[in-house]
Amino acid sequence: MTVYISRVHIENFRNFHELDVSLAEKAVIVGENGAGKTNFIHALRLILDPDLPDSARRLKEDDFWDGLEAPMQNGTEITISIDLQGFESNESLLAILSDYIVDVGEHPSARITYKYMPLPDLGAGNGNSEEPKYDFVIYGGSDPTNIFGYQQRKWMPLQMLPALRDAEADLESWRRSPLRPLVDRLKVAREDLEEAAGKIQDATNALVDTEEIRLLSTDIEKRLEDMVGQFHSVSPSLGIASTDALRLLRSLRIFVDGERQRAIGDTSLGICNVLYLTLLVLELERKEAAGERACTILAIEEPEAHLHPHLQRLVYHDFLRRESCLLLTTHSPHIVSVSPLRSVVLLRDYGITTGSKATSTVKAVFNDAEVQDLERYLDATRAEMLFARGVILVEGDAERYVVPAVSGFPLDQRGISICSVQGTDFAPYCKLLGQQSLGIPFVVITDGDPYSVEGTQIYRGVQRATGLLRLQNPEVASQLDALSEHWVAVRKRLGEFGIYLSDHELEIDLANSGNGKRMLTTLEELGSGPKRRSKFETALSKAPDLSEKEIMEIMRIIEIYGKGRFAQRLASKLDEATAPKYIKQAIRHLVKAMDGGGK
Repeated sequence: MTVYISRVHIENFRNFHELDVSLAEKAVIVGENGAGKTNFIHALRLILDPDLPDSARRLKEDDFWDGLEAPMQNGTEITISIDLQGFESNESLLAILSDYIVDVGEHPSARITYKYMPLPDLGAGNGNSEEPKYDFVIYGGSDPTNIFGYQQRKWMPLQMLPALRDAEADLESWRRSPLRPLVDRLKVAREDLEEAAGKIQDATNALVDTEEIRLLSTDIEKRLEDMVGQFHSVSPSLGIASTDALRLLRSLRIFVDGERQRAIGDTSLGICNVLYLTLLVLELERKEAAGERACTILAIEEPEAHLHPHLQRLVYHDFLRRESCLLLTTHSPHIVSVSPLRSVVLLRDYGITTGSKATSTVKAVFNDAEVQDLERYLDATRAEMLFARGVILVEGDAERYVVPAVSGFPLDQRGISICSVQGTDFAPYCKLLGQQSLGIPFVVITDGDPYSVEGTQIYRGVQRATGLLRLQNPEVASQLDALSEHWVAVRKRLGEFGIYLSDHELEIDLANSGNGKRMLTTLEELGSGPKRRSKFETALSKAPDLSEKEIMEIMRIIEIYGKGRFAQRLASKLDEATAPKYIKQAIRHLVKAMDGGGK
């Protein structure tokens, strides 16, 4: 393990009125546009980025949280603090951070704080009508005189790669290219450079001595002299590369496609981005190997830029293998799908009265099996739920098609994702979304699954639902255990906690809600023969008073074609008017929870 940022606390900075979040060694930061992902990284740069000039650390009134009124006139402070862990086995880092330790437990923590504050004895407090004079201080531990400055920062810097980077332009510009520091490290013998320069000179002479090129060179020089005169002329010439031995290394450029040697400008933006990241990481590794720094905290905004899904996953897998602190901001479910479960950090904007808040999975209570289940579950499609403002958890594909069709509005407009858990094991996903982890509003829609025992109706769904409720409120769950036979009362109480059960199964509730003709039409479209269609129609005609035999017949026929396939075809015919009541209730509950979130 190497040093990493284990906790971030921010007050009154940009999006953040008060933010406090724990991080893992690898942090994958997700959130809607405007939630503050870039501002979160910039807050860390104020403390750790050695390339950030002090002038940029002297903030402006626009850098205060928007919910404050006249913050500089009122002497409001901006505070950003980070806790660092994982340094105890690194002698260099221990030497740097030993004076900043605030917790000496098994895994000691060091704290570094940036504070932007009014200077003492100046400003309105002394009767001066002008705004107070502000400046910043960065210190370690709890003592503001224990300064953390450039000499400490350069040994454990945060290196930032912004989202709006132009990898192609940077690779082609020697001054900005990440190839430059790698080349500058080379110790090529002078005689080898001179020999190479001589060969380049010979090749250049052979090329420029051709008549056409010689005439072009003469025309360029003459036209320039005609334009600016001999005094200002720069004596232009055509060549392959500089033949000066000392400048020769700076002529090196990255090419692609092996022997064809295509220029960077001729390849894709995605390949340029991958090459840029490769050179950057190689240089960081060489700096650490050479003892120029103890570690590097790498922050990359949107590493998925211009990369197709497979490359996104491969690139992030490579970063995961690096022994260093890594912070990524991303909008890509493909990157989240290969991220460790404990790495997820969610930023959400709760409006002007609250600002943006952060939650993470670092301290959520999962057992090993749940971690494995969730990491397998969060493929590129299902990882979308971590980007949602609200989530509807359902059992399978049938609900995934039907619920959006009967919702009454496009779910995307409200930032709602519907996610199938492919079964009835909702518990890990409720933990992931719940208040002890990411705090994303969610509801569960599941089947009642009734069956009879000696004339008594028992609902498997109630047993399943009370188990989920036990995760949120064990006391209420215990009360419902005692009321398990009182279906209506139990179902209503579960709904108060966002768990909604059908009377039977989804398809039966659709039939009982007046969708029989639509279901029959769907069966016809799927190619059903007249005999099967007749049995289906006969059973459906008894809705909403279906017997157990009729229910079994309807489900038997649907399952011949597959519940998911049947629901996919049926969904185009459904609307809000005949939606099952429990689905309407679940959607209303979720929208209300989303509208009240953070208040």
